[in-house]
Amino acid sequence: MQPFQTILFAADFSDNSKEAFRAACWLGVENKTRLVVLHVAEPTFVPQEPVCFGQLTVQFLPADPDKAHHDELKQKLREFYTPDHPLDVAYRTSQGNAAAEILRVAKEIGSDLIVTGTHGRTGLRWLLAGSVATSVLQGATCPVLALRAAEQPRQAKEIRVILHPTDFSHDSEAALRVARGLAREHGARLM
Repeated sequence: MQPFQTILFAADFSDNSKEAFRAACWLGVENKTRLVVLHVAEPTFVPQEPVCFGQLTVQFLPADPDKAHHDELKQKLREFYTPDHPLDVAYRTSQGNAAAEILRVAKEIGSDLIVTGTHGRTGLRWLLAGSVATSVLQGATCPVLALRAAEQPRQAKEIRVILHPTDFSHDSEAALRVARGLAREHGARLM
């Protein structure tokens, strides 16, 4: 299988994200893969005008953070997400809706894989907060690897089994091609 040329990694500084970063690095090949680490900051909102007593609503406008804020975030990204082997890594920050920004940047850089951690929210927490990973999975035009970290950190092991769930759609067929290539490359069983 041809190595991934451009992997977009969605970074949120969580433990799940750290585990997913290890997987993204593991899929990268020195001198053949560019890994783009992207952190999307939630926008800060400021009131449009002073609020008067009895006013029913307040309009809020997004406030653009200054360059120093983005530079500080990039430095934190470099410290938190350092590959364990030589890899071409670029660090980027953005602001806005996380899923929309991840999809926009993936298209902009021509990503052939998006890697993200998932928090496994369920019930009311998922209903209220939604899932960035689910939105990315639904909107991506390239393969997406969404990983949820184990309760306790695992040692890196060889891949023995790759599971490919399918709905027999065109997108599922494309994912199957990637899964087959990874299975061949790593001598794993494809299920």
